[in-house]
Amino acid sequence: MQSEISLHRLANWGKTTTICLGGKTVKLKADTRKRRKDGGRKPVNTGDFAIALRKIWAYFWYRCGKILAPFLRENMQFLEQPFGITPEAKELLLKASPSTIDRVLRGDKKKLAFKGKSGTKPEKLLKKQIPVQTYYPNTDKKPFFFEIDTVYHCGSSTAGEFCSTLSATDVYSGWIELRPSLNKAHK
Repeated sequence: MQSEISLHRLANWGKTTTICLGGKTVKLKADTRKRRKDGGRKPVNTGDFAIALRKIWAYFWYRCGKILAPFLRENMQFLEQPFGITPEAKELLLKASPSTIDRVLRGDKKKLAFKGKSGTKPEKLLKKQIPVQTYYPNTDKKPFFFEIDTVYHCGSSTAGEFCSTLSATDVYSGWIELRPSLNKAHK
């Protein structure tokens, strides 16, 4: 009965409800005390810890927390002086779990994430006229039925000159033909 009341309080915070428990009608009122908005533990992994972790992470080619955590524990004696790690930051770095490292570096990882660009813009009218198939049953597979696509090798920006590849794939045999192109010209 006590657990039912506790569950009711959690689910109906600040509400009053009448329920039947063991054949008796009981009026339950969930606590109306305001919850703290700044609840939970204060973050300890800030300041010198985060700065030192970012330096080490960048120097060692942006490794994930699962690789970086044991690396820090084994090599801290060699990292202290070159990265200017304070004793407080050293203590936190040695205790940091892989998930803590990934959480602290989450914002930096988002900034470095590769943002792919598409060189094609779908036409609304053409899209409705041409049926798109992603699966071809064996009865529809015929020799010399090609799927053609252009792949741009431009990195994260489509500005300027870059190489592109015209790829043609025979659906029947799986044969692929690739032809490089220096730019977007129709030659």
